[in-house]
Amino acid sequence: MVTGSAKIMIVAEDPKLAAKLAGGITAMGQASSWILSSVSEALTHPEKAPWDLAILDLRLEGAIDAALSLRDLRETPTVFVDDDDDDDDDDDATLARSRLATPAGYLRRCCTARELRQTVEVALHVARVEREHRICGARRRRAEERLETQHDYLRTLLENIPDYIYFKDRDRRFVLASTSFCALFKLSMEEILGKRDEDLFPPEVAASTVADDLRVIEEELPIINREEGSEEIAGSPVWVLSTKLPWRDQRGEVVGLFGISRLITDRKKADEERLELERRLIHAQKLESLGVLAGGIAHDFSNLLHGVLGHVDLARIGLSPSAPQNLHLHRIAQIATHAADLCRQMLAYSGRGRFTTEPVDISALVEEMSQLLRTSISKKAELRLELRAGLPTVEVDPTQIRQVFMNLLTNASESLAEESGTITITTGLVDPGGQRLGPDASYREGCMVFFEVADTGCGMDEATQAKLFDPFFTTKFTGRGLGMSAVQGIVRGHQGRIDITSAPGHGSSLIVLLPASNAALPAPVDDIQAGELLNGLTALLVDDELTTLEVGCFMLEALGFQVHRASDGVEALELLRRTTVDLVLIDLMMPRMNGVETFREMRRLGIDTPVILSSAFAEEEAGDYVRRDGFDDFIQKPYRMKELDDRVRRVVGRYPPQPRP
Repeated sequence: MVTGSAKIMIVAEDPKLAAKLAGGITAMGQASSWILSSVSEALTHPEKAPWDLAILDLRLEGAIDAALSLRDLRETPTVFVDDDDDDDDDDDATLARSRLATPAGYLRRCCTARELRQTVEVALHVARVEREHRICGARRRRAEERLETQHDYLRTLLENIPDYIYFKDRDRRFVLASTSFCALFKLSMEEILGKRDEDLFPPEVAASTVADDLRVIEEELPIINREEGSEEIAGSPVWVLSTKLPWRDQRGEVVGLFGISRLITDRKKADEERLELERRLIHAQKLESLGVLAGGIAHDFSNLLHGVLGHVDLARIGLSPSAPQNLHLHRIAQIATHAADLCRQMLAYSGRGRFTTEPVDISALVEEMSQLLRTSISKKAELRLELRAGLPTVEVDPTQIRQVFMNLLTNASESLAEESGTITITTGLVDPGGQRLGPDASYREGCMVFFEVADTGCGMDEATQAKLFDPFFTTKFTGRGLGMSAVQGIVRGHQGRIDITSAPGHGSSLIVLLPASNAALPAPVDDIQAGELLNGLTALLVDDELTTLEVGCFMLEALGFQVHRASDGVEALELLRRTTVDLVLIDLMMPRMNGVETFREMRRLGIDTPVILSSAFAEEEAGDYVRRDGFDDFIQKPYRMKELDDRVRRVVGRYPPQPRP
């Protein structure tokens, strides 16, 4: 029984045969037929729907070729109609050749309706089975191709992605991993498969990952973008951003976990470097703020010290060398000068000044500081000074060396803690080979002057000595003094070095060695009297600090000047428009109009009076203005009477007196 609606093509030149076949097919029910009279018509029939079966008369010319074409092009099975007589050799050859078309059956022209029915039903059934087989095969091939493509995608992904991808079963054993994951442990895929985290990671890392895996597998709770790191994986620090998800089969049951970890070691380093840079920037901003504050304080304090030193010099004018007041005034000047040195150091640290060196006698420097040194140490400590006289000079910044002394002395005092002990300061001379020279030795090339600070305190072990000069290293709370790193920097800046001898329980000895010099000590500042050369000359002093203005006027008057005063540049210009002066002494930093702006306006107005620029900043800092704008000279505050007298006479001597109106 034919099922469904079958379409059958009948190709027969004999009308009777075609009619017989068509009638038999119609009688079968649910089958329809089309009668075609030639092979060419069969191959070019416009019917678009595929034929279920073709019945071809073998006697037609080209019938076998047509069957082959229908099979190959349209997948149409064929039943051949053969002659009734099988004895003809030509017929046998035709039948043999017909088998090339793999026909679905044969019919004789004299076949009965039953034979026709059976042959057609069998042919249709076989054709349907083959068609379904072909469809299933095509589907399988397409599925295999898709599977192979997906496998290629996965293989390409696992081999090339830089992220670490892995799959684990419910026993937490690796069943698949990316090439980068295997490379992390320098293992192959075969060596990774079947292993657990305990076989790959350090114990503390494995314990954490096991807890995470059980949470994902047993509780089905995903882990998203967690930062994980270890310094023991593959022998170097590794940081990853990990995500772990339950791995489910087609039924939705959890069969393991899927994980992906992105390497963020470089990003972590970059973040740490960025945070460090931010920390340094904040620290630099704090230091800058402190520098600005220190510079402002030092500048203002210099003006006050200028008043102190100026009044001291004025008070000594006319005093005999044997006057008892001279000793006290000398001590006041000495202390104020040291304070001025500190102000210059603060200006240098704030970036508004520079350190200056001069020949110094180290023994005299320590002797001069002795009283201050004794008050800076513990009350239970005994300070001993073993200072050699007649040492060669060293060319140093006295203020910096004083700070080195104070720092070493403070450390020695604190090493004694609450115990009684001794601190010894020794000065002397060593030869180029490092041997200490006797008291009669003098300067020669390569010798070094040393000062030693030794204590009987707790001492230092080798680890502490190794870190002693590291930046920010301290055995105390922070914020105490320069720190040994800064001390070493100062000593090296003077082409010197520091040697350490220490042991726990046996105290410490720190020796600072500085290159000896044959330079002579600077001459002391002498007292002066008012010079007759300056009598009758007129000066203008311009400064916004009242103390500086007042003492400056006194000092200029003591030199013989008639003095006008102004508190800023605007006031000075108004006075110069109506008054002739022989000298202008002007401050650099002033409100409304500073010294440089005032000087430029004077020259623009044609006022060619000689001008000395004054500032608390060092000459190297303010000297740029002197050279660029053409000031006649520069004097740094706080200045002494002798220095002022020298600068003023040098400048005034170049110019003839100004005509008076």
